[in-house]
Amino acid sequence: MPLYIFYPYRPDGCAATWLSAELEGDETAVAYGQGILAAHSSAISVSIFQGERKLTRVALARKRDASALDRQTIRNSRASIGASRELLERTAAAVGVRGKIDRPNPADGDGSAVASSG
Repeated sequence: MPLYIFYPYRPDGCAATWLSAELEGDETAVAYGQGILAAHSSAISVSIFQGERKLTRVALARKRDASALDRQTIRNSRASIGASRELLERTAAAVGVRGKIDRPNPADGDGSAVASSG
């Protein structure tokens, strides 16, 4: 049986991983690729190769599906950042740090937040 390689692509165009499978033929490989696309929530398409031959690329049915995923990811990230900032500010207040925690400290090199007076 031939070996097929599958590359799931994220909306940013990056294929961060790959999978391989020995399958009966091209039709089975396409169905397998569609299964990978369904299983990887961040993937918008999957390129399928058999050796050096590119068989095809399976993609989400509508481009809007991918942009909706991007919008949801951005909303989730913003919510997480907001919650983290609120938690830092409450923690700082609880331990007696004055000021607002609002920027990373470049001297730390790790992006940790610092209190600013004002």
